Amino acid sequence: TAKGTVTVPRISGMVLVKGYKTPEPACAYTVIGSMTNWTDDLVMADIGDGLYQCVFTVEAGTHQFKVRKDCSWDLSWGAYEADYDRTQNSQTNIEFTVDKETTVTVLFDTTGEDLELWPVSYSLDGGDMIYTGKPGKEPQPSKPSTDDTSKDDTSKDDTSKDDTSKDDTSKDKDDTSKDQTSQPSQAPQTSTVTEPSENVKTGDGANMAILFTILVLSGAAVTFAVVKKSKKSE
Repeated sequence: TAKGTVTVPRISGMVLVKGYKTPEPACAYTVIGSMTNWTDDLVMADIGDGLYQCVFTVEAGTHQFKVRKDCSWDLSWGAYEADYDRTQNSQTNIEFTVDKETTVTVLFDTTGEDLELWPVSYSLDGGDMIYTGKPGKEPQPSKPSTDDTSKDDTSKDDTSKDDTSKDDTSKDKDDTSKDQTSQPSQAPQTSTVTEPSENVKTGDGANMAILFTILVLSGAAVTFAVVKKSKKSE
């Protein structure tokens, strides 16, 4: 081959997806199995939080595999063995069968305190993870957050809308009161008609009273004139 390039031979029953390289010593977890004729290791990538993952493609058929450390059988993990209560150095391989070329994702969880029970899971063509560890120790799916932000945001928005509507209502009321104060009253003005008092006498009685008053005044005037004239003659 040309300098700086590596040719990877196709291994019967396996097509590598993410490339192949010799694992680094004293640190790597790898997958090994029938798809590599139990001779070559597929390096698992550290994806954080104590989890390691390897993705590869297999042809149709039945396949078996295990996870091991440092390309050695000193430490390996397979399917759970109830008789020995372990996955570490299990004598049982993890097995699956596919009827077509399939992408396999292997996940290795090293977060448990007991490394003898570290579980291996796998999925086929992006399906659900198939757990091969101790029953009852399956990773729990993450629960949805109890703090529903969208709802809180919605309620907050609704509250703000209510406040806005209240403000608009109060503004409308204030504007209405201002309009009523600034504008003159439009109440119709009615002229007051004063009706004659019932105590006012009309007709002949009233005329007689007026005539009597005139006569009294006339008599007083005549008397005053006579007296004045008599004084001048003296």
